[in-house]
Amino acid sequence: MKKLLIMFAAVMVSAATFAQTEKKTSTTTTTTTETKNASEYYMMKDGKLMHYMGSNVQPQETNVTLKNGTLISTTGEVTRKDGTKETIANNQCINTFGKIESCDKMRDDMKTNANTDDQK
Repeated sequence: MKKLLIMFAAVMVSAATFAQTEKKTSTTTTTTTETKNASEYYMMKDGKLMHYMGSNVQPQETNVTLKNGTLISTTGEVTRKDGTKETIANNQCINTFGKIESCDKMRDDMKTNANTDDQK
């Protein structure tokens, strides 16, 4: 009988430990929101790469690889998939397709696209 009680206690302790371990292990789910590519771009501002996504602006702290394979470094160096390199100057922008142009033109294009989308 004594052995049975000890065995029962050991099983209970094991079950309690297992239950606690299961609670500590959790999966983190990252939710991404899709945005229109036209409202997302990167800009060099005062020597820092800034990420513009709609009305949200934040410093880009890691290098970015675009869908077409173009790599944008935080220093503004752009490396195309074929290995050619360019550098984004201050107040210059690059869109998510890898096209570098003045930010004023890019913003105008975004406004035009937004107005066209609103009319549909």
